[in-house]
Amino acid sequence: MLHRTTMTITDRVEEEERQELIELLREQMKTEGRLVGLYEQSAKELTSKPVRHLLHMINLDSRKHIDIC
Repeated sequence: MLHRTTMTITDRVEEEERQELIELLREQMKTEGRLVGLYEQSAKELTSKPVRHLLHMINLDSRKHIDIC
């Protein structure tokens, strides 16, 4: 049985796509992290409880996205 050590073109394309996806997820995590900071900063400046609550819910959603990645 022959063991192939060279990557086929298909393998290379799949690896490039995998690396692109990993980089995209890293960028998504960074963006969500920045958003969390902005949400927290904005919440401190707001006086409306309903708006603060909505911002808190969006904040939790961004944190969930970070955890998923």
